[in-house]
Amino acid sequence: MARPTLKQLNDRAERHVHASNWVAARQDWLQALAKAPASAEIMLELSYVESHAGRHRGGHEWTLRAAAALPRTSDGMRSLVHRLRTFNEVPLLRQLVQRLLAAPSTPHSLLVECARQLSNLNDFPLALTCAEAAVAKAPADPKARRWCGASFWSTTGKSRQPRRILAGC
Repeated sequence: MARPTLKQLNDRAERHVHASNWVAARQDWLQALAKAPASAEIMLELSYVESHAGRHRGGHEWTLRAAAALPRTSDGMRSLVHRLRTFNEVPLLRQLVQRLLAAPSTPHSLLVECARQLSNLNDFPLALTCAEAAVAKAPADPKARRWCGASFWSTTGKSRQPRRILAGC
């Protein structure tokens, strides 16, 4: 009998997740990880599965492993940002955000998500930095401009600012 490919395992695990069959999903993700042991994306999938199955400590551990491995995709990075915030891994989240801010290839949508998550953690200055970087990359994106304005107001404590100040947002 042929062993399933990585894609087959991923597809099967996703079907199990959609059916809330956490045990089967975990088994398939573990098999997929055996085929791609450095895949932070698979580690993040295992984090979600463990959390949904009620094993939050296991979900946290998989998140930390994924943070050490670093996802290779924008979606994987977005997922890592979410998981780090979920588990209140603020120092790791800040380190990741600094790395993303320094990388010219970071998509503006990922920076907007960083701003959103940092705002949820009440880290308004870093949220503003992310939002401003997102606006610099995509000045016409309403989400980036909205988060920039919201972060600015949260940082300064002022609800009304002259248009020239918010022009950068």
